[in-house]
Amino acid sequence: MGAVVLVLSTVGAAGYVLRQNENGKCAAGVRWRQRVTTQPEQALIGVQPEPIVGIVIGGALIGFPSAAEFAAMGFTDFNEISRKEFDSIDRVPEEGLLLHERDLPDRPGRYYYSAGGAIFQVRDLVALESIDVDPATAVLIPRFGLDGAPRNPPNGTLLRPRGDDRTWVIKRGVRKVATDICDGARIVVLPRDPQMLADIPTAPVR
Repeated sequence: MGAVVLVLSTVGAAGYVLRQNENGKCAAGVRWRQRVTTQPEQALIGVQPEPIVGIVIGGALIGFPSAAEFAAMGFTDFNEISRKEFDSIDRVPEEGLLLHERDLPDRPGRYYYSAGGAIFQVRDLVALESIDVDPATAVLIPRFGLDGAPRNPPNGTLLRPRGDDRTWVIKRGVRKVATDICDGARIVVLPRDPQMLADIPTAPVR
């Protein structure tokens, strides 16, 4: 099969729909929509000549960092598809999906939660209880398979870790405390992990 290259690129922006308020002065949030693919779940697909291979999980393409990782998960072959179709598949799994990298004897795999058009690393598994998610339900993925997936949701997304008094809004790749939130706003609720938003920088204080 040759070398397998991790899927690192995130093609285009995640699709979303703005929920407009009547006067446009309050934060309404946005609804992320995953790009549709005809590839089935668990499909192993790739492009040539240098193999770039991924597996479809939760409607998204998750990459393999190497041929060794591909083999370690028990795979031997993949279906070749066009580069256009390969690039069109979303890199963010479906909303609310918990994923777990393959463990090594001396190095446990990381856990990720997909929400609002981005992935969030879950460093405190107990925090999953706050959103009624059992770690045992996590879907197994290749190690480093989500390294190319967005850590930052689309502009206008409202985020709130469960139990936090603050709601954050995403603006140009950073987060700031949201004020004047609309009634019925779309708020993405995350596990109660104090580091859940650690990968998203905060806006500078002015």
